[in-house]
Amino acid sequence: MYLAVADEEAMGTHGAQWLVDNAWDDVRCDFLVTEFGGAKLPLGSGARLIMVAEKGSHWVRLRTRGVPGHGSMPFRSENAAVKMAEVIRRVAAYRPAADLHETWRRFVEAIGLPGAQGMLLSRRWGLELALSRAKAIGVARMLHAATHTTFSPNILRSGVKINVIPESAEADIDIRTLPGVDGPEVRRMLREAIGDLWSEVEIVAEGDNLATASPADTPLWRTLESVTARLIPGGTVAPFIVVGATDSRFFRRKGVTAYGYGLLSDKIPFDQFARMFHGRNERIDQESLRLMVELWDGTAREMLGS
Repeated sequence: MYLAVADEEAMGTHGAQWLVDNAWDDVRCDFLVTEFGGAKLPLGSGARLIMVAEKGSHWVRLRTRGVPGHGSMPFRSENAAVKMAEVIRRVAAYRPAADLHETWRRFVEAIGLPGAQGMLLSRRWGLELALSRAKAIGVARMLHAATHTTFSPNILRSGVKINVIPESAEADIDIRTLPGVDGPEVRRMLREAIGDLWSEVEIVAEGDNLATASPADTPLWRTLESVTARLIPGGTVAPFIVVGATDSRFFRRKGVTAYGYGLLSDKIPFDQFARMFHGRNERIDQESLRLMVELWDGTAREMLGS
């Protein structure tokens, strides 16, 4: 049996993929622990989240076209940037239905919510109601992303000079997909979101990276559960889905059981922690670093019987 610990920042996304595809004998393992997870969720029993699944990504570049002209005479012009602005507004406003997939249902069951609250998060209408009334925005964003395919327009390009009406405009959209959502389904959602402007839009680039998952009833799960309880008396764990991306996906596609997990202290509240990703002052505290080192060391020793 082989156990590996990976870190996407250290290996690099393309580095990990290259190693798995081209040097599998050097990185072959049965179990993998990688980044993310370990925060104490302020719901129910306050379980620590072990990331047993990961959303996919479907990055898309859209293009709209117009007719170039002089910026001093915009009346009744066909401005590609203006057209794209409306496309982006519609995509940003699009709200696909919640998907209460298997990992979500196991999560709700594991965190031990009181009856009414558990029932609420086990129904689509109840989840949407809870999200709409949530005061902890970091928690709400995480729970929303875990149950919805999301669309985030993040890069816009148009024009060549400030005094020229642009002939074309492009937008890069970060689409994160739930299990079972593939390219054709993403395009169906985009058509639904964009509506009658769909005929005005070109898809000029896209890449499909499907969601992945590992089973929770494994020796690695039981070890992480045991080591967590030892390092944090009374600490419990619950399965969850990574809403971003880690190296786990490359290893899962080789049949490896891969989880994202590292213990975090309670010094940074979960709501604040969830709002820091790729944002201002993203960080962890020294106590979290200590807990992670002890967790990974204890996991390796227990799994390998030393």
